[in-house]
Amino acid sequence: MKNISWINDLKLRVGYGILGNDNTTDFGFVTSYVFDAYSAGYPIDGSNSGFQPGIKHNAIGNPDIKWEQSATTNVGFDATLFKNSLSIVLDLYKRKTTDLLYNRRLDPTLVGYVNLQPTNIGDMTNRGIDLALTYRGGQRDFKFDVGAYFSLYRNEVGSIADPYFEGSRSRIDPFNRSVTGRPISSFYGYIIDGFFQTQEDLDKVQQSNEGIGKWRYKDITGPNGKPDGVITPDDRTFMGNPHPNFTLGLNFSASYKNFDFSAFLYWKDGGQIVNYVRYWTDFNTFQGNRDKRVLYDSWTPEHRDAKLPVLDGSDGASGQVPVSYYVEPGGYLRLRNFSIGYSIPSNTLRRLSIDRLRIYVQAQNLFTITEYTGLDPEITTQVNGRWNYRDARSDANSLGVDYGNFPTPRIITFGLNVTF
Repeated sequence: MKNISWINDLKLRVGYGILGNDNTTDFGFVTSYVFDAYSAGYPIDGSNSGFQPGIKHNAIGNPDIKWEQSATTNVGFDATLFKNSLSIVLDLYKRKTTDLLYNRRLDPTLVGYVNLQPTNIGDMTNRGIDLALTYRGGQRDFKFDVGAYFSLYRNEVGSIADPYFEGSRSRIDPFNRSVTGRPISSFYGYIIDGFFQTQEDLDKVQQSNEGIGKWRYKDITGPNGKPDGVITPDDRTFMGNPHPNFTLGLNFSASYKNFDFSAFLYWKDGGQIVNYVRYWTDFNTFQGNRDKRVLYDSWTPEHRDAKLPVLDGSDGASGQVPVSYYVEPGGYLRLRNFSIGYSIPSNTLRRLSIDRLRIYVQAQNLFTITEYTGLDPEITTQVNGRWNYRDARSDANSLGVDYGNFPTPRIITFGLNVTF
């Protein structure tokens, strides 16, 4: 290809590899016990004024636990074109993960309250595209670099041992449910289908926590597979998932004489977020501040197209089940980095024995455009296991649930770079 002048370099790639993952509970194969004076204490001598400490199960070991494995196949190419001004890196990949690790909650009526048991639950597949484009151009005093980084993947749960597996349990039932044929950690619950506006509406549908001004859940299925006018757990359905349609990063840097400029823009398109913080701010649950929606957007006879149910003594029950009210758009556009600087001409600095002096201003997370009403659409995952903030292990089974993450700060920096 030496006679093709516009190609400077071209590499075709094919790869395959298997990676193991042991990110689960340590010593998960071991059954352990713990002394517990309160849960396992018993008055051996028959007295009613004291008891002797006993032991109970702390964890039920799984002797069959093993690492999960991810087998990845990828094809792609690296190319440099047009006198090294344009570079392209493209990867198409398929990653199948088998023996998925999942920390299963055992039935407390059978074994008591014990630690989650690590289990190999099944498999899942990711298919995706990663594309990076970089262009360098300019002439004389003006030079610039432009980069675009595009990523797209599709996730699907394959065969699993149970009909489904869930995410972490909080004060209400888990929002995440993974089943065969759908993306992992999809959101699952009741779809809000308006309000009970009249007694006639109440007569048509039977559900818990019903009343004039309360949410009416969508009647999806009954014993015969058709709507039957009775809302049961079988009427729950999938309400979205945390996986984006695609992500795109745009990087731009330029210089003109002694001025320099750079910016990085990040775009996440699609995907949903469960705004769990609304459990605390929009319902009569615990003491604390409430969002102004409670005052201005709760149902009243004069405000029938509200967002929240009528305020009454049982208002807290409305938010104690996974419902579509919590699910919000998770896409956003964020300017993650922006900087502009000026370098003092060298002939001005020679008298001061300074080789280089640059004055700059830099901003991080300068703005974010999003429909998400929480503090930050860029969230982390919930801790694993029981509702325990002290456990730092992240839980991929609770993807997309915002339990109250601290927002990304906006930082503006003024500075000098001096070289002697």
